[in-house]
Amino acid sequence: MYMTDDPVADWNRHCEEVEEALKDYPVCDYCGEVITDEQYYDFGGEIICDECMDKYRRWTEDYVEEQRERRY
Repeated sequence: MYMTDDPVADWNRHCEEVEEALKDYPVCDYCGEVITDEQYYDFGGEIICDECMDKYRRWTEDYVEEQRERRY
């Protein structure tokens, strides 16, 4: 990054460069956040970040217990 004797202008230019670079990154279809992690999920064209995917994580044993409770 080119530095001048005006730190405020340097900072503003840096922020603009970062914002421009973020336009190339994928955006999560659930939360709308730009995904800068190394990976994301793509389900049939639907882009999902790790954080949103974690909201859908369930324990298999919990499912089994729920099924058993419903039968009795």
